[in-house]
Amino acid sequence: MKFSYNWLKNYLDLKLPIEKLVEILNLYAFETELLPKNKDILEIKVPTNRIDAYCHLGIAREISNILNLKLNEPQITYPKSQERIKNYLKVETQEKKLARRYSAALVFNIKVKESPKWLKKRLISCGIRPINNIVDLTNYVMLETGQPLHAFDFNKLADFKNKKTIIVRLAKKGEKITTLENINYSLTGNELLISDFEKPLALAGIKGGIGSEIDNNTKNIVIEAANFEPLNIRETSKVLNLKTDASLRFENNLDPELTIFALKRFLTLLNEISQPPIKICKDFIDVYNLKEKPKVISVLPSKISKIAGFDFKKSEFEKYLKTVANKITIKNNNYLVEIKSFRRDLETVEDVSEELIRLKGLNNVVSSIPITSIKYPEVPKIVEFKLKIAEIFSRDFGFDEIASYSFIKEEDLTNWNLNKNNLIKLTTPASFGFNYLRPNLLIKILENISLNLKNFNEFKIFETGKIFKKENNLPIETLYLAGAIVSKNQENNFLQLKGYVEKLFEIFNIQNFAFKNGTDERFEEFLKILINNKELGILGNISNNYQKIYDLKTKAAYFELNLEELVKHCVSLKLFVPLLKFPKVKRDLSIWMPQNLTFSRVKKIIKNSSKLLREIKLFDSIKIDNRKSYSFHLEFFDETRTLTEEEVEQEMAKIANNLNKLNIEIR
Repeated sequence: MKFSYNWLKNYLDLKLPIEKLVEILNLYAFETELLPKNKDILEIKVPTNRIDAYCHLGIAREISNILNLKLNEPQITYPKSQERIKNYLKVETQEKKLARRYSAALVFNIKVKESPKWLKKRLISCGIRPINNIVDLTNYVMLETGQPLHAFDFNKLADFKNKKTIIVRLAKKGEKITTLENINYSLTGNELLISDFEKPLALAGIKGGIGSEIDNNTKNIVIEAANFEPLNIRETSKVLNLKTDASLRFENNLDPELTIFALKRFLTLLNEISQPPIKICKDFIDVYNLKEKPKVISVLPSKISKIAGFDFKKSEFEKYLKTVANKITIKNNNYLVEIKSFRRDLETVEDVSEELIRLKGLNNVVSSIPITSIKYPEVPKIVEFKLKIAEIFSRDFGFDEIASYSFIKEEDLTNWNLNKNNLIKLTTPASFGFNYLRPNLLIKILENISLNLKNFNEFKIFETGKIFKKENNLPIETLYLAGAIVSKNQENNFLQLKGYVEKLFEIFNIQNFAFKNGTDERFEEFLKILINNKELGILGNISNNYQKIYDLKTKAAYFELNLEELVKHCVSLKLFVPLLKFPKVKRDLSIWMPQNLTFSRVKKIIKNSSKLLREIKLFDSIKIDNRKSYSFHLEFFDETRTLTEEEVEQEMAKIANNLNKLNIEIR
């Protein structure tokens, strides 16, 4: 935002060089630069919460507070006629919450002409193109006081009962308005308009319209100074893609107390640059719908000292408080500070303390190590659990971790037969078409598999992420773990994945888990994962239908677990087991399995057949003519001694004997 150094001198007795002022503003107020092509212009980056400093008077006030200089307020003097504005003009605000204040002045017998050189020079220096004396004065007052003004040709307003009437209302859906740049806008019905009984006159707080504009034939003018609800102005500006100097100020919560002061300043300047006989109505129209109560903040010096880390001198403390206060009442060393209305950013005692520290100067604050104990926040158990699982799957199991967006496409609803009513729809999607939050991790896992199959034939992936559902019409998000194994051997994928789930439960000492057969259209072979007879997850081979949808040329097995429920069953990690003192003895076992037996039952029979058998690992499986064959690595050992060949052969014989009882053929 551009500010003129010579203009600032109107309000302050500034004798320091402009380069020094830049240094001071950078140190005490806002980031400031001196424009290289014009040594009179300051480029100041005023934060949005400091709307009071969006004008020359506001910056002058800042400099006055920092350098302890007297602030010379703009002069307010102009002749008033005996005419009363209410005899000529009426203002009706239909949207009282959106039009917080609407003030207007009326001037007769004006002459539209070119502005004086000094006025044009100041506008140009701040990046505004001069138009004529009336429009230029409205822009000048905005740059000076921060209050946007708008001028209407009084004679162009529609008559109603022998009076001109201005109406502040919402647009009708589909209503059109043409702005001063001759651009047409079709309105949605949420925009605030200034209108008369026949036509819209302006987009409130944003831009004037054709139909009431000032031209060379204008003789009588209405000057508007209003205060509009910030959110409505911001939304209208965004929807119409129309940003103006006025909208920038209104959408950042402008002080409603500015309107009458700005009108008086306009009339003073108009009187100065006009030749008689202009006639100014003696009063104003002032519709103040939402009058704000003054903000009062309780400020204890001890509280300020605690926040700042040092003590202020009493004189210094009170001097800085006066810069933001209309009135200060002291009760038992408690300062009740009535905040000036234009300081919209000051809401709490912490805000006031920041202001005092800033005025003292951060460079004047002595650095010291805080005397306090630092306590690190406890890591929630679910977060620790999630991190540990990610470590196990990536480091121990050899999976690759993926991270997917939580949004799904409209077409996913059709592919997965999802009911919109059970999904959470985004009000403002981050990307076009991705309108819903995912109800499971499977959708994104399959998308990822489809992409990775272009480069790899076999891989293992997993993801920990949240899924989103509705319960009692309220959004619920739950943390899940999901993973997939992709390779040509479908049977092996399924059993391997089941083994990883079992190993995970073993690592976390999770007991009483089981796998139960079930049906799900998404899977061919499907198991429910139960703990204490409660379903916490699923495991299955992706069905041919979904393999076609995602163009998967290779078989894939998938599992998912509810981590938020699973963590409740996790007692502790499995304790460290010392390294073996005696060697393991390894054997391989291959079997043909009858169709009436499940894999888990056969594995259990093998395990229970020998007390010396400590590890069973599936390493191969084949299917020939509806017969299934499995091959296992078996590991035998004893913690107290080395096993002999004869002992191991005896254990293998026990296993074979138990398998033969169930008509299981050993290959």
